[in-house]
Amino acid sequence: MQDEQSEFLRFQMELEFIQCLSHMGYLNYLAGMGYFDDPMFIEYLEYLNYWTQPEYSKFIIFPRCLHFLKLLQSAEFRQSCKNVNFTNFMHRQGYFHWYFKENSTERGLSPLIDIELGQNYSILTLNRASNSNALNFEMVESLVKILQLKNDDITLILCGQKDEFSIGDDMLWLSLNPRSISSFCENKARALHFLKRQQKSVCIMQGTVMGSGTGLALSCKIRIATPTTVFSVPENTFGTCQDGSTANFFANVLKFPLGLYLSLTGDTITGADVFLLGIATHYLPSENAVNKLLNELKTSTNPWQTADKYHSAPQLTNNILHQATQVLENTFGKSNSIEKLKENLSSALKLENDEESVVVKFIKGAIRLIKQQCPLSLKICMKHLLKCRKLSEKDCLVQGYNLQNQLYLHKSLNFEIAVRHKLIQKSATAPEWVPDSIESIPNKDLHMFFANEEGPKIELNN
Repeated sequence: MQDEQSEFLRFQMELEFIQCLSHMGYLNYLAGMGYFDDPMFIEYLEYLNYWTQPEYSKFIIFPRCLHFLKLLQSAEFRQSCKNVNFTNFMHRQGYFHWYFKENSTERGLSPLIDIELGQNYSILTLNRASNSNALNFEMVESLVKILQLKNDDITLILCGQKDEFSIGDDMLWLSLNPRSISSFCENKARALHFLKRQQKSVCIMQGTVMGSGTGLALSCKIRIATPTTVFSVPENTFGTCQDGSTANFFANVLKFPLGLYLSLTGDTITGADVFLLGIATHYLPSENAVNKLLNELKTSTNPWQTADKYHSAPQLTNNILHQATQVLENTFGKSNSIEKLKENLSSALKLENDEESVVVKFIKGAIRLIKQQCPLSLKICMKHLLKCRKLSEKDCLVQGYNLQNQLYLHKSLNFEIAVRHKLIQKSATAPEWVPDSIESIPNKDLHMFFANEEGPKIELNN
């Protein structure tokens, strides 16, 4: 039995490793670490050729890795991989082959978005309940087609099926469809841009509101929280970052220390706290109140007045964030880098003697959550929000697009590492991030993520 388990683990590890060979950034890393000069490693590459046999290759999701496995048998190619200009060129060529597809066809609206049209309203319902309304390409593409038909005379209502709003991007789908990533990110940015232009927009934030689901919700003028609302931005745990709409809200609408805290830690906010902390504009205490609001919005010409009518201010909860305003300001509010934040948290902790104090509980909780995040994502996320404080809404969306395009596709292995670790292997342990620490990431390396040199670029019209 143990032999079978060992063989299965070996099979899993080799399947994972050989598919990593499809990424030129990884080949450059291996070359830089000297593996391609090690005779034993070269023998290992020769041994891996058995994966080209049909009974093994059928398990491979990224068949391009077999092409690179063949090229790696050549000493000349292995040496070329040491040159970052060469690997960047090869990466771009492979990307362009994916992106510029021939015979692209116009698709109709997705059945995963239900549309109800009335004289004074339109209701868009995310209809992918089997996947917690996770967003895939056809959904964001359809949102663009619908939302670009701007009409200030109607009330646009956005909600989710089965009392669930959206868990955000479908990470597994993105991992399995890399050639669609840039188009997905572009359509999502455009959908958020068009949604922000709607003068009368309402989001019913029932159930889970996560990831890009928060971007959709926060792009609406009226945001309704309920007792079932669960709000969080877990992108850093997947090696990515928040979209531009969420980043703009955290940087410029919410109190910045709180926005930075939520963005970096991915902390979950529920129910009444979503309103009390300033994320939602209204709070409805029951599903019955939500149903009454929806019915009245269909005939109302003033959605703000209607939402005010059904709003019920909740009592203050015992969430520690309500008591930690000052420590939030002194730590997150006075940090311009992750390194400075860690220093501020450590200094504030040393000043406290009472282990049961609000300050100690808050700081220890924040440190625990930050340790669970991808180091590269943390550094990028911090810079993302700081830059958003000086950008327009439109430029925040462009910046978010550039960063997600890079982190999903071009310059980081962490997204694939996280998807494999969390969604495929379903491991409860922390992924092995690359790089594995904040201190090992030079600040100068962050520029290339924001520049998005590989493209494609995006322009958003006013």
